[in-house]
Amino acid sequence: MNSHILFNGKRGQLTLFIVIGAVLLIGGAIYFSAREQAARQELQPFTQSLIQEVPSEFAPVQAFVDRCLGQTAREGLQILGEHAGFISLLENNINARDDATNADAVPLARGSEYAIPYWWYLKSGNGCAANCEFSMVPGNKLFLRKTPGKASIEGQLEEYINANINDCLADFREIKAQGFNVSPKRSPRSAVTIYLGQMGIRLDFPLEVTKEAARELSDFLISLPLDFAKVYNTASRLAAMQADMKFLEKHTLNLITAFSGLDRNKLPPFADVRPSFGPKVTWSESQSMERFKNNVLPPNIQLLKVFGAKNYEPYPFFTDPLLDSLYNRGMLIPGTANYSSLEITFEYNPFWNIYFDIDCNGDSCEPETFQENFITGIILQQYNFVYDISFPVKVTIRDTEAFNGEGYLFTFFLEANIRQNDPMPSAYSRIEALQPSGNSQFCDSDKKTSGEITIEAKDSVSEQPIPEVQVIISTGTENCLIGTTDEEGKLVSQFPVAFGPVVSFTKPGFIGYSQRIEPRVDKKQFLSIALNPKVAKSFEIQKRLRTRQPGQKDWEIGSIANLSRYEEATIILTRLSGLQEQDYTTGSAYVVNLTELPTIDIAPGKYEVRIMLLDSRNLSIPQKKIKVKDESFTLPEIGLGEGFKTGGALYNFTFTKYNLQKDKLVFYVLNPDILAIPEPQRTLDDLDELTNVDQASARYWEKLTQGIR
Repeated sequence: MNSHILFNGKRGQLTLFIVIGAVLLIGGAIYFSAREQAARQELQPFTQSLIQEVPSEFAPVQAFVDRCLGQTAREGLQILGEHAGFISLLENNINARDDATNADAVPLARGSEYAIPYWWYLKSGNGCAANCEFSMVPGNKLFLRKTPGKASIEGQLEEYINANINDCLADFREIKAQGFNVSPKRSPRSAVTIYLGQMGIRLDFPLEVTKEAARELSDFLISLPLDFAKVYNTASRLAAMQADMKFLEKHTLNLITAFSGLDRNKLPPFADVRPSFGPKVTWSESQSMERFKNNVLPPNIQLLKVFGAKNYEPYPFFTDPLLDSLYNRGMLIPGTANYSSLEITFEYNPFWNIYFDIDCNGDSCEPETFQENFITGIILQQYNFVYDISFPVKVTIRDTEAFNGEGYLFTFFLEANIRQNDPMPSAYSRIEALQPSGNSQFCDSDKKTSGEITIEAKDSVSEQPIPEVQVIISTGTENCLIGTTDEEGKLVSQFPVAFGPVVSFTKPGFIGYSQRIEPRVDKKQFLSIALNPKVAKSFEIQKRLRTRQPGQKDWEIGSIANLSRYEEATIILTRLSGLQEQDYTTGSAYVVNLTELPTIDIAPGKYEVRIMLLDSRNLSIPQKKIKVKDESFTLPEIGLGEGFKTGGALYNFTFTKYNLQKDKLVFYVLNPDILAIPEPQRTLDDLDELTNVDQASARYWEKLTQGIR
């Protein structure tokens, strides 16, 4: 694996945002599948031929026009695919420039006129501080089907065919050489209809054709084997998920965490406060930008994959549940059967300019404070760096089944925007950090004039003393390391006198804790704090089956079952911490037949428990005839494909030290067993059970939690 791929060095700092996003994204699979089925009902099948009966002697003319119609349409489709659904960027007011994050489109190389538009990006300038405007292209500037006054795939392709088909027809010289005389009565008018599965194109082009006899040919109709709706809808969903879930930004924040540290050959860290007896570490902002552009983004952006896509393959992190969760469940979109023919890739090229700003002093990035603790001899260096970053990511969708296996490419850009170390929200207002005026000397040893404050730290589970707990005092603008607890879990020290400062207690493997104190001159105080440890617990996940008897509508809670070899589960625990405790989220994956049970780190406290069950088998709902206002319709077969969500659980649970003393925790996931129902007896109503499984799990709280209580 590339040396720049995310490593496991900063496990405590890495968030599990990708796993959480996976839960939210996969939960929408059934909704999107049902929406596509509704679209099938709205569209009239393009199967009734409008072509009049053509005598065999005129068939060469018919075939020639059909061939030119198909050739011209494919040329137009290629241009649409290469330019994110636009034939002409200029006509649609799409501006491209080398400054890619201040444009509507990204040139593929510096100075190139070949550019690809964004489908989601920051429309305002990079420096906007409030009322920033984002732009979503699909559904606003671009539509799949003809929409009055708006650019559409159907409309643009019609215009392209009308304007360019005569180049292929070439005044019918090929046909005239066969003895035909062809006289167009007016200009051609095309009509493009995109429906699920294919693309129909009709050409209304009256031709007076004579050879030995005379005949007027006017209607030409072809069907192209390209499911453009599938490609367009997939691209639209990716753009919508980037807008809502910020998966590019969250992935990037993890990368910065992984590739930063107190080393000038790494990126500057978000924050670090530690004693150091060596020289302070400094960075060049321009060199940090080049390192980020050239070494961090290119190899790691391409790691993002779409679950269920044809090119999705798990990465080999079988012995590391955290990295397995980050990468193998890192970027998931609803997995329907439609995605099995799509290859979806993400790319960043260092040629594409980015916006990169760290709050450094010119080009030099240095610690904010440098102070000496007179009592302990500790030199304290405080590192705080705020990142503002924007960069483009190219997304390529290849439908491998289009045009009878020749394939079809569709490309567009998404933009990642990070401001002040967070994904930039749509309603963004910049919060200016409070800067100390001059050197307050708050942390100087001669400012520690309070009475002795004794701190005692204990483990909340074992009730044993905790050594090496860092004690840091903060006023909001400055942090001071007071010291660390000794082997007996104690620290005795004077503090700087201030109004209502916050004291934080941190140690790896424990949930951090903070509280306000009131240091006073010559006033002795005693603080006893209990930190919650993160306990590694072995666990397994089993299914609580929900079953429906054939011929009945109601589902009932059934027996307990192990996961099959086709299934895997992901569990996310989000600690509902109080205001004084550090936020904490943990997660892991579970499959059967492991050599040993996986573990998950849990600290005592109240959690939101979320479990997602995926099945690699295909689930099909057979076609069904329905009647609406005396009209009969056939609902086509629905195939959810591989990797669809077949079960879930969502509830709150409080883990106590007594729960965590169990040898093993057993989590149960609610599983509507649709696969056990014979396929001919499955109905669309069964999909509601999958869609509402998280909500339903609340009704079965006692049954789902009996293995952890």
